[in-house]
Amino acid sequence: MAVVIDTNVLWHPEVLDLLEDEDVVVPALVFLERSRQLRQRGRDPDDLLRNLERLGWRVEPFDVEHAYRSALRAPLDDKAWIKLARDAIIAGHVGPGDVLWTFNAKDFRALGVAKERVVDLTRSPRS
Repeated sequence: MAVVIDTNVLWHPEVLDLLEDEDVVVPALVFLERSRQLRQRGRDPDDLLRNLERLGWRVEPFDVEHAYRSALRAPLDDKAWIKLARDAIIAGHVGPGDVLWTFNAKDFRALGVAKERVVDLTRSPRS
């Protein structure tokens, strides 16, 4: 089982500490979003990449398997798609047996990710 993380997880050092012994997947889109946020603050995305490598976390490319899973979850309504497209792409990285850690569980549930596959970090991640 892998723990797929949403971008917002990377803002919370106390949560990152809980992932120390986990198999963590960082979707390529999460890496992109966090790198962009760091660049907005004048920081170098290479630091992020080095930190992820040091932790042993893997940045996972978005491939056809992930695209297929995302397509099955993608909202058909254009307004909902605009709001949830990035979350749908991240959700595509959640494979059988994986869980997704996020502070935004409602959007992933709206995309059809099963409740037991989403760890709502607004609550205790170990409950």
